[in-house]
Amino acid sequence: MQAYSTFGPLLIHALAQKLARCQGVRELDKIEQSLVRLVEETDVAAPDAEAMKEFAVELVVSTLRNAREHPDAKQDLEQIDERRTEGRSEDPDTLEEQLQSGLED
Repeated sequence: MQAYSTFGPLLIHALAQKLARCQGVRELDKIEQSLVRLVEETDVAAPDAEAMKEFAVELVVSTLRNAREHPDAKQDLEQIDERRTEGRSEDPDTLEEQLQSGLED
């Protein structure tokens, strides 16, 4: 039991950092959701089961947050569609007109 409490968090932290470097932040979000769901749905027959679950969820959330914020974490590509201004066209003819009107403003 001592080994679990000593090495468990270290192993989880190392695995999360490795995953962040390989997969990216969006994948970490999915993994966090599934791990939290796993902890919450697990039946624990201990008198302090709820406190144990709360600690486990906090461990998952804080470890993955640290992995996301690590400088070596792979950043997901920006979704260009979300940046397009409302009403902007992708048609080359109208793009030139919009550019010209923007320069005149």
